[in-house]
Amino acid sequence: MNEFLKDTQGQPLALDKYRQAYAAYDALDEKREHEYQYTRSIWSLPPAIEALSLIESRGKRVLIVGLGVGTEAALFLDRQAVEVVGIDIALPKQCPQGISRHVMDVHHMSFADNSFDIVYCQHTLMFCNRDLAFKEIKRVLRQGGAFISIEVLLDNIYMFMNRKILNRYRETKYVRFSEYISARDIFGEAVLLKGYYLLSPLFFVIKLFRMTRLFYFLAGLESAIFSRIPFLRKYSTFGLAVYRKS
Repeated sequence: MNEFLKDTQGQPLALDKYRQAYAAYDALDEKREHEYQYTRSIWSLPPAIEALSLIESRGKRVLIVGLGVGTEAALFLDRQAVEVVGIDIALPKQCPQGISRHVMDVHHMSFADNSFDIVYCQHTLMFCNRDLAFKEIKRVLRQGGAFISIEVLLDNIYMFMNRKILNRYRETKYVRFSEYISARDIFGEAVLLKGYYLLSPLFFVIKLFRMTRLFYFLAGLESAIFSRIPFLRKYSTFGLAVYRKS
C-alpha cells in the first residue's frame, strides 16, 4: 500500500481510521446501524442517483472502489447489475448480500485488463495517489465503460472552516474540481461534471433535524442552479464526475 497518504507512523492514513470505524459498525444494534446508514446515504444518494440515471447498470459488471459498509452497492443490485465487486483496504464483517468483497489496494489491483463495465468510487480518492489510481481504474475498465467518482471537494465553506479555523482534516488530500476537469484527458469523455451542497452548513442543519424531503428538494434546486452557473461547482462540498472510457 505504498501509494496511500501516510500518517506520522508511516501507515496508510485511512487504514486505522476505517478499521476502527468498521469494528464500531459491526458492534451496532439494528437501530444504530440504521442511523449510520441514514447519515452516510443522505449525502451521497442525490449525486449517485443522478449518475446512475445516465449510466445503464442492468446486466453490467460493477467494481466499487472503497466499498466500506456496502451502502452504495445496493443501488447497483437494485438496478440488476449482473455482478457487484467491492474492494477496500479494510472491511467490516457486515455487508449486503450479493457482493464479492476483496481487501485490495486501488493502486495495484489484481483484476485483469478490461474487467468491468462500471467503476464507482466514493470518498476514496482523497487518500490516494490520484494519478496512479486513475491509471489502474482505466486499466480495469472496459472500452466504453463508465467511471463514477463522488468526492468531498477542497474549496468550499465546510472545508475552509475545518482546515483554517478548526485545524482539522489537514492531512487529507481532498480533490479540487479542476482535477475532475483534467481527468477528461485520462478517460476520454466527461459525461457529467457537477457540484453538490454549495451551502453545506445549511444542509448539515437540515440533516440534523432529519428533514429528508427538504434536504433532497434543496439538493435538486442547487443542481438546477449549477447547470446554469457552472463556475460555482468548484465551491460545492461534493463533486460528481462521470466519465466514459474511449
